[in-house]
Amino acid sequence: MLRINDDPVGIKSVEHAIIDKAFEEGWVRPQPPEHKTGKKVAVVGSGPAGLACAQQLARAGHDVTVFEKNDRIGGLLRYGIPDFKMEKWLIDRRVDQMKAEGVMFRTSVFVGKGRAGKGVIDWATEPIAPRS
Repeated sequence: MLRINDDPVGIKSVEHAIIDKAFEEGWVRPQPPEHKTGKKVAVVGSGPAGLACAQQLARAGHDVTVFEKNDRIGGLLRYGIPDFKMEKWLIDRRVDQMKAEGVMFRTSVFVGKGRAGKGVIDWATEPIAPRS
């Protein structure tokens, strides 16, 4: 931000302060759906897109299960971003909120035929193949 009357303040620090305060005050709460659709949805991968997708589908009333091949939820957020850039408890806080909204999580599950390709870390202990 521009330094007009005081020291400059970065937008990032302002946004972090707002959401931290919102969680502290209880303004951010789980938003379970008012009505369930009866439809089941599988989300493969628990990176940023998978988590956003799962949360929106759950809030729309669908029964959502997120499948993750690694041993913990978060995908790129957890394994690709160093702690000094993003602390991992932030992921856990969001996952707890999503669980309260009805999202189910299954870790260490590989979804697909065969196994992950060469060079891909695969901690999955359970394979699930799509039905033909």
